[in-house]
Amino acid sequence: TCGTDKVTDVEGHDYNTVKIGNQCWMRQNLRTTKYADGRSIRAGEGNFPSETIPYYYEYPETATNIDLKDRGLLYNWPAATRDSSSNSFPSGVRGICPAGWHLPSDAEWNIMEKFVSGSDTMNVNFNATGYRGSHAGKLAGGDKWNSVSSGNVPGNMDYAERNASGFSAVPAGVCYGSSFHGAGVLAYFWSSTQVDSYFAWYRVLGYSNASVYRYYGGKGEGHSVRCLRD
Repeated sequence: TCGTDKVTDVEGHDYNTVKIGNQCWMRQNLRTTKYADGRSIRAGEGNFPSETIPYYYEYPETATNIDLKDRGLLYNWPAATRDSSSNSFPSGVRGICPAGWHLPSDAEWNIMEKFVSGSDTMNVNFNATGYRGSHAGKLAGGDKWNSVSSGNVPGNMDYAERNASGFSAVPAGVCYGSSFHGAGVLAYFWSSTQVDSYFAWYRVLGYSNASVYRYYGGKGEGHSVRCLRD
């Protein structure tokens, strides 16, 4: 049952689950260094960003107060997707996810966000780029966010509504090859949907904004990964 069951990756790491609408999401960021078939992914520390070679990145322990179990690893888009793109629902892109799970497409992110935000009353165009809605706080969990005022994270969301969805996003930051940025203030998540050979869609939660940011970035960037059950 989604919400009580756990999912285990090929390295034996367990992840909690949460039901959001009709979708079942991992409640924690992925932290495996191997694909479900056992193939290893290269450690990317010190490498320049690559849009073609799969890499994972570990945010330096000295630069963040968030435990690895909570923040997970960061992956470039080739590692997250095994270089397979989709905007369907379900996406059908296993990528780095465990058996029975897949990397959510941009369309699947939109479905989840519409449910969490109550978009019928917000009149939000979820296909638009940039900041949309005011539901970031409902996706943000934990106590590792650098709040803009006491008790409100992110974007001054009412504390009582924080993590109302159970998604439990943590600000694990982003990696640009050998440069790390944003631990404590930003949470980046890949989708399985590419724009072209160099760019793919992602989501960002920021501590100072109540909206969720939808845009596209270089496939060589290291972002967090959440998986969806097939």
